[in-house]
Amino acid sequence: MRHKLILLGFFVAMSTTLFSQTKYNDYSVFSDNVQVDPWAGTAKVLVYLPADYKTHSYPVFWFWNGLGEDSGPVSQLAKWGPFAFVGKDWQPNFIVLAVQGLEWKNQETTDSVYARLKRRYNFGQIVASGLSAGGYGVTRLASFFPSASVTKDLVAIIPMSTSEGFGTTAVAPVIASGIGVWGFGDDPGDVHGINTHNFMNALQAKNSSAAYRWTNMKPRGHGGWNDYYNPKWKDVDG
Repeated sequence: MRHKLILLGFFVAMSTTLFSQTKYNDYSVFSDNVQVDPWAGTAKVLVYLPADYKTHSYPVFWFWNGLGEDSGPVSQLAKWGPFAFVGKDWQPNFIVLAVQGLEWKNQETTDSVYARLKRRYNFGQIVASGLSAGGYGVTRLASFFPSASVTKDLVAIIPMSTSEGFGTTAVAPVIASGIGVWGFGDDPGDVHGINTHNFMNALQAKNSSAAYRWTNMKPRGHGGWNDYYNPKWKDVDG
């Protein structure tokens, strides 16, 4: 009986430390923590929540950070991407999410994190965007994790300056899934922009009628991403 009580206490303690939501700013942005797996501790989270998010599911814009933001305070998740803009002048009608350091995790770990967050925040369909290593992470979701729970909720990815290239084997699962892809990068000014452009070319060569789009960020090199995450940015090509 004593061992059962100890075990019960362990699981209660774990459940109370999976999330520790606190107010991050005055505009419905909260910092949180999520258990990555039983042995790897927790990952830092930023989440923006529409006022009535508990009453029904909302679409999710999930931002994946780059390698330079993989550690440090939760404010690292607001250096680049949508959280640089969520606030007084932009309070979107969808959930905005960032989880620190997921880009190299395997399918099981990614799914586990996603399931925990979805139970708490009532997610709807997902658009995932990432820069550099995060661009690699979201492309890997669509290419190599086709059976993952998170991928089944994924409707589009927006990879920017992906840190590693993808071969032709990565193309078929994306096409089969019907996931839309909008790639960004500086080609020829950044090898990671070239990686992204090559992947977009491979997709378009296989299925030119699908929802695939490329935007060249030149001359920004490996940076300048907030110019495009800014909600005031407009695509001059339509």
